[in-house]
Amino acid sequence: MQEEQLPERANKIGNALVQKLNALQEQHQFIGDIRSFGAMVAVELVKDRQTKEPAKEITGRLVNECYQRGLIILSAGIYSNVLRGVFCLFYRIN
Repeated sequence: MQEEQLPERANKIGNALVQKLNALQEQHQFIGDIRSFGAMVAVELVKDRQTKEPAKEITGRLVNECYQRGLIILSAGIYSNVLRGVFCLFYRIN
């Protein structure tokens, strides 16, 4: 694991994904918060950023749409309004 520098690679991938998601957050009001731990990334979806009301329905639709397109992503959180994914450590960053 150390020889392959997987912890560093996980952080690099997570940071790259968070940057891209931050750009999407500016365009989409339902993206509330973005969190990451290495290559595991979570996106909280809300109906309103001010009230932070959970957007469970949107989350469910996105999980289903991702699955239909071949991407497995989970819903998480107490309100099932968080998209969570763990990304491959061999993902190529451009």
